[in-house]
Parts: sequence; structure tokens; C-alpha cells
Amino acid sequence: IRIIVKVFNKSIYSNKEAIRKFQLENYNKNKNVGILGLGISGLAAAKILLNSDAKVFAFDDLKDKPPTLPKCNWTNYQKWPWLELFAIVVSPGIPINKEIKH
Repeated sequence: IRIIVKVFNKSIYSNKEAIRKFQLENYNKNKNVGILGLGISGLAAAKILLNSDAKVFAFDDLKDKPPTLPKCNWTNYQKWPWLELFAIVVSPGIPINKEIKH
């Protein structure tokens, strides 16, 4: 599993570079991708991945499933098919480097 952390954070990629990275022809097609956090960057990642025909599993414990993502599998991350995930997108707002991890 590849972990993509803060893909849309400008300090790592510009928005154009991040979009190009995910829109490579057939790169994500039919691949399972998990998205943790559906703020601005998580929603953008979900839309790009769904447009590239990836199977998206998404979860945000502070939000309900957005109506703009009808094809998205809105499932608690504990129930994701972890062994079948191609990549995971972790939104920048999720603390991963603190004593108490999310």
C-alpha cells in the first residue's frame, strides 16, 4: 500500500502537479483507494479518483457522506478492504504525528 500524505499541500505539490499526478491515463482505473478526511483536499482527491474510475473508499468521522460523491463507498475505515487498497490519501487536517493519533 502506498500512502499519499498531504497531496494537495502546496509545499509538496502545486495543485496542477497534484492533478496531473492523479490523472495519468489509466493509472487509478479499477484500483481501490482509501481517503481519510473529506475536507477541501479530500473532496478534490475523491473527485479526481472517481473520474479516473478508481473504486474510492472514503471516511470522515466529522461529516456525513457528501451528496456530490454518489459513487464513493462511504464506510468506516476499520471496515475497508485494507489488503486490497492500492493507495491511501490522508487529508492534511488529520493528525498523524502527534502522541494521540486519529
